[in-house]
Amino acid sequence: MTTGPGANYFSGRGVFVDEEGLHLAAVVADGKLYCAEVMSLESFGFGTYSFELASDPTLIDSNLVLGLFTWRDAISDDHPEYGHRELDIELSRWGQPDNPQNADFITQPYSLPEHMVRFLFPTGFSISTHTLAWSHGNARFSSSAGGRIVKEQVMNRQVPDSGGETLHFNLWSVKPHLANDGITHIVIKTFAFDPERANP
Repeated sequence: MTTGPGANYFSGRGVFVDEEGLHLAAVVADGKLYCAEVMSLESFGFGTYSFELASDPTLIDSNLVLGLFTWRDAISDDHPEYGHRELDIELSRWGQPDNPQNADFITQPYSLPEHMVRFLFPTGFSISTHTLAWSHGNARFSSSAGGRIVKEQVMNRQVPDSGGETLHFNLWSVKPHLANDGITHIVIKTFAFDPERANP
């Protein structure tokens, strides 16, 4: 059975961990495209989420999306206006091979003004770092590579409070097939979380 995002088949066959890190892969098998997702068992809450990639995310197949995000399902979310408490770092060409923007920062719902910032993340970096610093009323996003910050953005409009959301890593497709113009395997080398500390 397919499920969102993107009406995909999800399977554990494209997920494993080794000395390189967490591997996420889109796998074609039995005539179907299977995507990968991993979620945390615990809620981390306010603090700084840091993701280090050991793959060049700009080289992924143009139909694939790498998502690094927080999420709380609609059934258990006691504040539906918070948009599932979803804060996203996404790297994708969104099914458009020539898309000049291949990355975004989002506070959901993305359709509201100033809730989404799209930008060009440069190619050629096998190591990159992407962070989200989340506090009450504030989300600070940053992507860096080669010792410099590529994009930094602070969002402070209708930023959700923390509460029961979990952390997700996924690699999914905007179409039911690959474009066959890029890699289908991403390595997340490290993930780190620094909790927000209360003022003394």
